[in-house]
Amino acid sequence: MSGCADTSVVTQDASVVTLKDSDLPWQKLYNVSKGDSLNLTLPDGQQIRWLVQSDSLFGASEQTTACGLRFDVKEPAFALLKRYGVSTSTGQSVSIYSFDLGDYHVDRAVDLRCDYALIMAIRVEKADARKGIEHAEARALFNKETRPGSAKQLRVPIATVHHGLNEKFAVPVRLVLTNTNICFQVSGNAHEKTEQERVQLLTSMMDYVVERYEGIDRTDKLSFDVLSQDDIVLQYKARRDDSGAWKLHKMNDGSV
Repeated sequence: MSGCADTSVVTQDASVVTLKDSDLPWQKLYNVSKGDSLNLTLPDGQQIRWLVQSDSLFGASEQTTACGLRFDVKEPAFALLKRYGVSTSTGQSVSIYSFDLGDYHVDRAVDLRCDYALIMAIRVEKADARKGIEHAEARALFNKETRPGSAKQLRVPIATVHHGLNEKFAVPVRLVLTNTNICFQVSGNAHEKTEQERVQLLTSMMDYVVERYEGIDRTDKLSFDVLSQDDIVLQYKARRDDSGAWKLHKMNDGSV
């Protein structure tokens, strides 16, 4: 990353950037929130516009950010972007989006681990002299970001919650949405655990969903099905009591 003009952190106040060839290679670290945008003008006058949105594309193959946000290219049209690619390192928790536009190469490295903001590094260089951003270099850069003391985890879409459950817990979790019902199907060795161990596991999952899901205040119950060989063998419901606390109940013990 040496030789870049700038690697400082900027905010939405620096959302318009105009580059000259003498600025290249250019790189900057951004810390952005939902609704922020970046308008970047390349030395040849071509413009790139990114917009921060909710990462709500359930089923998408791209790695999900822990903050539940994504930074999408709004201009130019996707057809004008050449050599477009996405490379993800799960070990470094970094995804790198790359493309060529005219004579220029653009890399955008995204921190998948940060849960309070979308942090990314953007690099622009001449296409015929591209070096790009490496996953390990991006991770080192992101690690220099100090989390503000007042920063809290962002509430995120249900698809991002689902991704987080599979990242955090050592059993596979499948999300099933039916009308207004949210059900998490838990497989692996969950059915082999003792009842105490299983309740502890599912309660931790419930607490994670309640803490992270952006629509939790519009939800009155959550379902957790325990599977064995793809068959449901145990069912649990999580409900909010009169005091507002969420509690887990086993469905076949008469408590719900």
